[in-house]
Amino acid sequence: MVSQWNDSRIRYIRHPQNIGKSNNMRSGFDAATGEYFIKFDDDDGLTSDFLEKSIFILDRNPSIDFVGTDHWVIDINNQRDQKVSKLNSQKWGRTQLSEGIVNNLLEIVFINQSFQIGATLFRNRTLKEVGFMRPNMQSCEDNDLFVRLALAGKTGYYLPEKLMEYRFHAEQHEINRAILHLTDKLNYLQQFNF
Repeated sequence: MVSQWNDSRIRYIRHPQNIGKSNNMRSGFDAATGEYFIKFDDDDGLTSDFLEKSIFILDRNPSIDFVGTDHWVIDINNQRDQKVSKLNSQKWGRTQLSEGIVNNLLEIVFINQSFQIGATLFRNRTLKEVGFMRPNMQSCEDNDLFVRLALAGKTGYYLPEKLMEYRFHAEQHEINRAILHLTDKLNYLQQFNF
């Protein structure tokens, strides 16, 4: 599919073997050369105005390191589910956030986990300063990154508009995945002195 695009700005990276989730993401980040960066999964989507609205905020506020938005939940047929999207926003505390700079960023990203990485546009330099995602992580790599950004004193801005489409899969709710997620979260928490 990628080969159909003849555009020198597109860099397709394929590893001969599975190198793991965070290592794969790190290889894409290491190849990125732009001013802004988004870690984005191939089964999700951005609204047509995601970049325009998030870059508008970053361009006018040099002190802001990243902009996070709310998002739609979509099904296997790319249909937005209004009810599930609303419940998802409530569950992760996004309905309690107002637009602007998040003053209690550590609480918001660690306890509430309100920021979704695929719905967040970062300054590339900011991610370089914290080392992007840690290598060899299979789960919680995104939450770990947000916590490290907060601990490093970075500035996050929340835009309460649904500008991304996040696909739910049945396997995301399986008990084995939940156990792996909890195990990885405990492992990454050992890196911090809480």
